[in-house]
Amino acid sequence: MFSRQFRSPFVSLLTLILLFTATVIVLPQKRETLSAHILNAQSAIEKKDFKTAKKEIELELSARPDNPDAHFLMGLVYRSQKKFDEAAKSFANATRLRPNFVEAHYIHARSVLDSGHAVTSKVEKEFDGRHKTTFNIDELMSARQEIEWSIEHGIKSSDSYSLAAGVELVYATYRFHDEAAGATFQESSSDISKKAVKNFDEALRLAKPGQTGIVEIKSKADFLRGYLSGKALEHSSYIRPKPLNSPHAEYTDEAKRNQITGIVLIGVHLDETGNIIDKTMISGLGYGLDESAIKAINRLKTAPATLDGKPIPVTSFLLVEFELF
Repeated sequence: MFSRQFRSPFVSLLTLILLFTATVIVLPQKRETLSAHILNAQSAIEKKDFKTAKKEIELELSARPDNPDAHFLMGLVYRSQKKFDEAAKSFANATRLRPNFVEAHYIHARSVLDSGHAVTSKVEKEFDGRHKTTFNIDELMSARQEIEWSIEHGIKSSDSYSLAAGVELVYATYRFHDEAAGATFQESSSDISKKAVKNFDEALRLAKPGQTGIVEIKSKADFLRGYLSGKALEHSSYIRPKPLNSPHAEYTDEAKRNQITGIVLIGVHLDETGNIIDKTMISGLGYGLDESAIKAINRLKTAPATLDGKPIPVTSFLLVEFELF
């Protein structure tokens, strides 16, 4: 049975999963040190001839299975096919064989995130018949460390800082889920969100003219800045908006096939009557689930937020959780 829950919808945290296409990175070694198979594979990848590239890489691996460059290029081939789990394994092999392989570390983290499996979940039925979801974010935290390390060691680009911002917000969102169950943490949610904004700002600073996705990054950064500047939420008399119904978000066939679970989070502006007047996609799981979450939110009815008993406009976040059980 598939659960489409719209639970505890107004939260003060947000998340982001960024999907990326394959990126060709020139191997850092001097070209004369690379074998003919590796040079041919790299040339084929640059021409987007991934079939030829794969044949050359397989020939290289049959002769030198411990060649980190070959595993790295095979990872790029898998990314071109959107086989992100296989790509992550190839990049992991490259970093195992060459621990200081910065490019492999970075794209390994990206592939883990793109796979949709950086966060896994387990659903258990409790004695009262309700279902309890536990999220495992170990892979997410490893990706977070790997991205930070990669940036420190030279991968400084608009994409890398945007990805770093996204991971911070994914962490904040799933941490919220655990906080609701009574867990406590050293890092504050506000500090994590501020770190995300800082990374988004750096992504915008490093962006090249005409770079795709910049408008979306700016809108997310501006939304977060506006939310963090809000003072009403800190007041003791502030009461969050309350949902008046519970619309369900439909699972897509693609998400079911790929066993995708997790949380979609959307930033919204609500007026004094509780109507949603604007929304920004802050988090995405892909596989059609983002669109499904938006459709559910479009059917949501809410009572307005109040301050000192009076209705007020507010900026907040809507959480839609997708579970398989």
